[in-house]
Order: sequence, then C-alpha cells, then structure tokens
Amino acid sequence: MTTVNVIIVGAGLAGLHAARLLEAAGVTDYAVLEGRPRIGGRIHAFEPALPGCVSGNGGFDLGATWLWPGFQRELALLVQQLGLPVVPQEEDGDMLFERAVHEPTARFAGMAAMPPSFRIVGGMGQLLHAVGSAVQTERVHLGTCVVQIRAEADGVIVSAIRNGVPVTWHARGVLLALPPRLAVATLTFDPPLPADAHHAWQSTGTHMAAHAKYLAVYPSNFWRNRGLSGEARSLVGPLGEIHDASSDGQAALFGFFALPAAERARIPAEELKHRCRSQLARLFGDAAREPLADAVQDWSAEPFTATPACAAQTAGHGCIPGLSPGGTPWVGRLFGAGSEWSPFNPGYLAGAIEASTRAVQAFLSLTHFRVQP
Repeated sequence: MTTVNVIIVGAGLAGLHAARLLEAAGVTDYAVLEGRPRIGGRIHAFEPALPGCVSGNGGFDLGATWLWPGFQRELALLVQQLGLPVVPQEEDGDMLFERAVHEPTARFAGMAAMPPSFRIVGGMGQLLHAVGSAVQTERVHLGTCVVQIRAEADGVIVSAIRNGVPVTWHARGVLLALPPRLAVATLTFDPPLPADAHHAWQSTGTHMAAHAKYLAVYPSNFWRNRGLSGEARSLVGPLGEIHDASSDGQAALFGFFALPAAERARIPAEELKHRCRSQLARLFGDAAREPLADAVQDWSAEPFTATPACAAQTAGHGCIPGLSPGGTPWVGRLFGAGSEWSPFNPGYLAGAIEASTRAVQAFLSLTHFRVQP
C-alpha cells in the first residue's frame, strides 16, 4: 500500500488543476488516478496526420471547445496567466438553417453571440498541457481505475485496478475530479454515502455525456468565399448545430449530433461520417463532401464520462450540494472537485477550475494540513 497526503480521482482539467494548486501550496505528496490511458477527460483533440497539423500541438477539439471571458473570470485569468492566446469564435458572415428535407436551405445574417465565445489557439489541449506542466509526471497514474473508497479513522483507503492488478493507497482525503453521477455508478463507498448525497449525485446530469461531435478538416475555408460563417442549424440532421472549427491556419467545420445516443449506437461510425459529409455538402457545397480527414467522438460511449443513465439526459448543467455534515465520516475526507460541483459554471471548463480550486482550499482547511519543513 502506498501512502500519500491526498488522492485525486480523475486527470481531466479539474484533476490536473487540483494537483497544480497542491504543488503551489507545497503539498507534493499526492497521486492522480485516471482510468483512461490519457489525461484530459472531456478535453480531447483530433490530431490528423496532415501537412500543417503538428502532432501534440493541441489539434481540433472533439470535447470542450469554448470559454466565455465575459463571465468566466477565474478561467479567463488562468488562461491569461498561462500566456495562452485566444481567438473569438468565427461569426463573420451568414448562417444557414435547414427546416425540412424538401425545403430550400434558408440563409440569414449572422448575429454575434453575447457575451462572445472564444477558443484557445491550438485547441483546449494547450490549456490542459499548460496546467499539467506544473504537475509531477510520476504522480499521475494512467490506466488506473478506482473501484472503492473506504473511510478509516485516520483518512481513506483507495482501491483501484491497474493493468488487471489490484493496487491501494492510503491518504488523508480524496478529491473527486470526475462527474458525480459517474462516481456513484462506478465507485463503492464504504460506508455508503448519505442517502441525500447519493440521490443528488445520481440525479446530476454529466455535461456532454449524452452528446457526440463530428469534425471535418478541409484544405480551405471554402464556405467563407460564399459569405458564410460556417454556422448552421438543422432540423434535418444528422447534425443539429454546426460551427467553424478552423485552427492554426487549417480549415475545419464541426457539428453536434441531433440524433439521440441510442440511435447513434446502432449506426456504424463510417456510416455516421458519410451522413455528416452529405449534410455538409447540402449546406456548404460539394467541396464539403471530401474532407482531408474527419472524426466522430461519441461521449455517450465513453465509460469514464457517461453511464447508461446519461444516454437519455437532455441537460447536463447542474450544480450539486456537498456532503451532508451531520455525523457522516466522509466530511473532511471526500471533496467534490469535478466541474459539476461548481456553483457558477457547472459542466464547463470554467466550472472545473472553480470546483477544483474550492475543493483544494477545503481539503487544506478541513484537514488542518501543514506543509512539513
């Protein structure tokens, strides 16, 4: 058994930011446990092997994409401190609207979003790696699936499976940097969570867990030659909402699927791509039918994001309460650090920063931690 001061479950933005804050506070004895073979959680990049697309440089976002500095102040300040350049979401030009199969596509003057949305140059992977650069690499354990958290008199015991082998850690506390619904569906708590907390966690939707994205990379922004912004809405599908996703001089479009998760699951990935290419060709012309590369990311099929209950959810932005304080052994040992615990931006990247900051502050305060000289 390995002993550390604190365990972080999840190596997405929230988990890595929590580790970064612990490092800044002088707490260097921690472990970040991540079930996936990669860091990032709901930040995930498509990095096609194409000229001008540099591997490891961020790529195109298949997960979280935008930030809104106008009201996401903590995230905006962090991005500024890290020196990451941002660009506004492309909105210049007209947008398109498909109402029905046999109706012509409507074209409208685009309207600027308020407050404006921005993207990080090179994709959200740039934010992830900038935050992660302050984290000790050897403290991050990938392919490590946590299965149980047990409260002890002097802290917690965390049990996990790594490469088929059981491993355990002892720590003062655990920061849960994963969706609460996923936590109660995949982890065993000993003793069980209070009934009200269990119900609240189980009832809280996971942002993006029911959704899927399609992304296509092109040799040029041909839609702009027609005075189009790349933005479209459709009641025909398979994509319901489409945006320009161009990055670092490489042209791209992406869209959110309007098809429910259960229906997507019955369609082979190549067929989904074919339907998306056909739709983009209807909207933007034949040039859209032959991308240089394209990809589908279905978050409802990600076992470290979604549960079966997520497939039918229609919303995923909901702040949840903390643990009830009345005598539960989990108070002071278990802290919600994932985005859905944010009171201001639950489900968003900003929420991941806010919730992980508050979880670290609570851990340091409630455990009366003192950095050893």
